[in-house]
Amino acid sequence: MRLAVCREPYPDELFYGYIRWLAVENGIERMAEMEHLIFDDNFDNAHVHVKYPTGLAKMCDSIQNRTFPPLQRAMAMTPYYAEVEGMKEGQQAKLAEMILQAESPAVPKLKGREKSRICICPKCWEEDKETYGEGYLHLSHHLPGVTVCYKHGGCLEESMPERGRERMLKIEPGMGAEMIVPHWKEAKEYAENVRKKFINGQFLLTESRCKRCGKTYMEHSYSKKTACGCPYCNEGQTPEKITNRRLRRRFGEEYTVKPGFTALLTAVVIHNPCGSERKQLSDLIYGEQSYCKECTKLVPEYLKRRFDPEERNWIFYESSDMQRKRKKMHVRHKMCGRASYLTTWQFLKKEGGYCPYCDNPKNRVNITEIDSAYEIVGTYQNNYDKICIRHKGCGLDFISTKSAFLHGKRCPVCTPRYVFQDVVEALDACTTGYELVKEQRGGYVTLKCPDGSVLSHLSFKEIINDLQSDHPVIFSDRLRPYLEKQSLRKRIYDAVKSETKKKGYWTFEDGLNGETVNYTYKRRIQDMVRLGVFEYIGEDKYTVEVKTYDNDTGKTCF
Repeated sequence: MRLAVCREPYPDELFYGYIRWLAVENGIERMAEMEHLIFDDNFDNAHVHVKYPTGLAKMCDSIQNRTFPPLQRAMAMTPYYAEVEGMKEGQQAKLAEMILQAESPAVPKLKGREKSRICICPKCWEEDKETYGEGYLHLSHHLPGVTVCYKHGGCLEESMPERGRERMLKIEPGMGAEMIVPHWKEAKEYAENVRKKFINGQFLLTESRCKRCGKTYMEHSYSKKTACGCPYCNEGQTPEKITNRRLRRRFGEEYTVKPGFTALLTAVVIHNPCGSERKQLSDLIYGEQSYCKECTKLVPEYLKRRFDPEERNWIFYESSDMQRKRKKMHVRHKMCGRASYLTTWQFLKKEGGYCPYCDNPKNRVNITEIDSAYEIVGTYQNNYDKICIRHKGCGLDFISTKSAFLHGKRCPVCTPRYVFQDVVEALDACTTGYELVKEQRGGYVTLKCPDGSVLSHLSFKEIINDLQSDHPVIFSDRLRPYLEKQSLRKRIYDAVKSETKKKGYWTFEDGLNGETVNYTYKRRIQDMVRLGVFEYIGEDKYTVEVKTYDNDTGKTCF
């Protein structure tokens, strides 16, 4: 776009005053109309305010007049280079992006922009009229904290500008009130120092050329490190894409922003390793490199400092990604030597730290109280360590945990293993009118009842147990209870055990109660060897030994 009237900026001219002059000379009465003219249909994403414009890069690219200042000169017509004095690197980049990038949820909002005031030095105004034929707004009068003119030392006059849709009035000295300056000498020195800081700070931004669109833009070195990107290309990308790109550059795959946010201040960020959410997105991008507070609480150094500084009773380890996601810490109790994963509230159940093995009396319940057909052989420690359990019915000792036992794991020999055909035969023998359909998930079926109802996701065990029960629930109309058949493993075990008592071992040639050992039997025997029920002693010879498990040494004893 080309303006009908355009000139080069005057020395020390404020960018807002320059755009205001262009608007008036081109017959535009309102700043909102000027913004609409410059930015076409996207003018809502860029504005011209007293101290800082937004979308400055796009504005300089839009106006094609030769006398319109390039981006580097336009940036120097704003107070930026003096404003960033004393700011940290991230905050310097943040302010630069507010100015250079078009307004977007991916860019922070300029705060207090409507409170900026127009400042005029009457003596500078008269000198400008003599030199250039008209007065104009000076940048040095709008630097942060300045109340007097550094050149003449006089107090500045300030007035509120019109809002974007209000008609622009002619600016003249006397239209505003004189600023109150209690310490004139210090104020003049300050104005001179701020101007020097502005001159010294002009190296902060550098020019870059976008490889995608080929356009030149300015950016802070911090913006480049955090992948802010080209302001022209960012116009065509979603805020989520821009923000996730910056988070990946800084933290890898640790953080992800939730889509659909309307501003950085309200955006919600998810910490992927632990799943916790936070709203400090601006701090993650522009602040010091920090990590999730929830995960920081699980760091061993923090836990040690909080719960046991001298490490008398506890040892704290680094938690795995999954445990951090569950908000659990990995600790070892020195008294019993057991390690466990506990949440903070679980650990604080007892003063000095809670150990689930030492402080939970439920862990000491005897297995015999759960099922009288079984007893523990050896020393019981806790629910999760392996123990030796003896089945009184067959005399077999097998290795398991109490937790597995509570979930239904019983003697590997006497407990039948059902396949789909076994359940169908049991159902046909005890009921009439029922139909089973095998589901895709192994060990589960769908039951079609005679009355037309359908029950889904029933396990083989649920059906067999109900057919055997004295008070059936599913099959209340059954013809007879199901008599459980002896498992194949039990038949093999009894035969091998009997032969072992006679001659000390068993071979395939001895058979199984008069039956020849076929392929199916051989597979079951191999399974029972892996389970520790039989021991292979060579040349197809097997034996059955009574075994116990020593918890202290962790070894199986004969």
